[in-house]
Amino acid sequence: MTHKMSGSMKIAVLAAVISLSRGYTSPWGYTCEGGTTCKKQEKAGQDNLLTLRACSMTCPSQNLLWPLPSTFTTGDTTTSIHPDLFNLDIKVLDGNAVVSDRLQRAVDRQVDMLRQKAGENMNVAEDASQMDITLVIQQGQEKVSLESDESYSLSITKSDINLVTVTMEADSFQGGRHGVETLFQLMDWDMDQETFLVVDNVQITDSPFYPHRGLALDTSRNFISVGKIEEVLNSLSYSKMNVFHWRLSGAQSFPVQMDFNPDFTNYGAYGPDMIYTKEDVKHIVNYASDRGIVVIPELDTPGNLGAGWQAVDADYTLCVERDPWDHWCTVPPCGQLNPVVDGMYDVLENIYSELAEMFGSDYFHMGGNEVNFVCWDSSQQIQTWLREHGLGVGEGDFVKLWHYFLDNALTRLDKASNSTPNVYLWNSKLTDPQYLDQWDSRFTVQLWNYAWESSDSINSQTIKAVAEAGLKMVFSNVDSTYLDCGFGSRQGFEGYWCNNFKGWNTVYENNPRRILENKGVSNLEEAAANIVGGETTMMTEMTGEGSLMTKLEPRTAAYAETLWRDGRDMHWAPDAEDRMTRHRERLRERGIGADALTQRWCMQNPGINPKCSMFA
Repeated sequence: MTHKMSGSMKIAVLAAVISLSRGYTSPWGYTCEGGTTCKKQEKAGQDNLLTLRACSMTCPSQNLLWPLPSTFTTGDTTTSIHPDLFNLDIKVLDGNAVVSDRLQRAVDRQVDMLRQKAGENMNVAEDASQMDITLVIQQGQEKVSLESDESYSLSITKSDINLVTVTMEADSFQGGRHGVETLFQLMDWDMDQETFLVVDNVQITDSPFYPHRGLALDTSRNFISVGKIEEVLNSLSYSKMNVFHWRLSGAQSFPVQMDFNPDFTNYGAYGPDMIYTKEDVKHIVNYASDRGIVVIPELDTPGNLGAGWQAVDADYTLCVERDPWDHWCTVPPCGQLNPVVDGMYDVLENIYSELAEMFGSDYFHMGGNEVNFVCWDSSQQIQTWLREHGLGVGEGDFVKLWHYFLDNALTRLDKASNSTPNVYLWNSKLTDPQYLDQWDSRFTVQLWNYAWESSDSINSQTIKAVAEAGLKMVFSNVDSTYLDCGFGSRQGFEGYWCNNFKGWNTVYENNPRRILENKGVSNLEEAAANIVGGETTMMTEMTGEGSLMTKLEPRTAAYAETLWRDGRDMHWAPDAEDRMTRHRERLRERGIGADALTQRWCMQNPGINPKCSMFA
């Protein structure tokens, strides 16, 4: 099977090849001090020193693992191996060939990346051992799901001097893929010794704590190409994330092809080269599934839209691109649906139907953020409807109108999907404590508001009320997980809500259960059980394709570990710093444009200068 190399991966491989061709020989060696730190010293004839790569694989070997497994023991020795000596046996016990093929591709991708580290230097070392890999999957469920059992076990033993035996067992493809990822995190290419190495004494039993671990990416504010989305999905899979929440459209653009009305993209796309065809979308969904990732589409309604809707009756929308924008919406351009016009729901149903064809019908995000009641109040049609239904024009009346929209939109979604999808909504005015009794418990609440404010703020009161109401929650709180922020003010004024940068440590310590504890929820255990998981968010307000990956990674990887490990315990960033730095380097070596966390001198001189740590 042939796999294309990304540009950054080609550069990394080229650098390896150039260094070898120039005859570089490092004068430095390393010893493991205290089982935790590789100490650098000049070789000067000493034969017992390790290369940096060999030392860092075992000092301690758990530094290779991200996210850290639930239960593990890892040894302090390595064995020389070579991909040419790998024997792979995949056993899907119910005989499902689709799952077997997926697992084969997962292994093939990892082997390709391992080989590419060596560049052209692919000679088999004289002492290389054979590696027998057995992967057993209990059931061959083809559909990637948030309800799947993602657990796995992994055993690596050196059976004799020339044989390493690997056994992986999992219930599902997703668990098996996680096991493959962990296995190859325990392998590496040692450029100085010119050999591949594997940690040869490992026992791991592992499973994620939260079933929903992902990233929300907006491609309506700035178009992101299919190739770059593939890089995003690759990166998510390397940290065992399993959700790609794709915000497809907004007031800015409508880039998704609609067969029932092609004018949606004619009016709504930024240009002919910035459209996702149905084939593009299905490719992305399949690409994600191959990596154990569920794609959840978001069509934000009834607010934050307008682009593309020029293709239908003008009565279906209100306030589209209306000025002054700060009167009619939260961020420009303005626009939202008119919920009292029946024909609008027919259009929604058509869109839902085509999205279900592309994405499947298991999961759907209905948006539900930043609805402007002033806009609705400006419509004579809406005012008439409110009077006819015995309502006024106060905030509570517009909340009832919003619920009317949701009831009708959800009915159309179910009809178009021919099922009852799991549905999500952002927190909004509807989740304010005084209105929460009207909330349909079918909706999972995605919490974007500030989570670390004082307990008397409306944000804190909302989180507490949502938790105590027994609703399911996904945590994407802006003060820890919004990765578009901290790069200057898009709107050019002081106090912009997105001014503050969130370092990886802030993202890492965003423990959802701890948030609930800080809010003093009265039903902590019940509420904690309703935490589905979390997502980092990239709304691309000030991010384009060129800067996307450096903003996403490795901060998204930081949240991946927080959501994987036992949420009942608090995990602190200083304890994870060495592993985080190592994982970022692995992302870079695998062709991901992850931003640096420290200078390379610090990585090659561990433990020498405390200033190398951001926590010193």
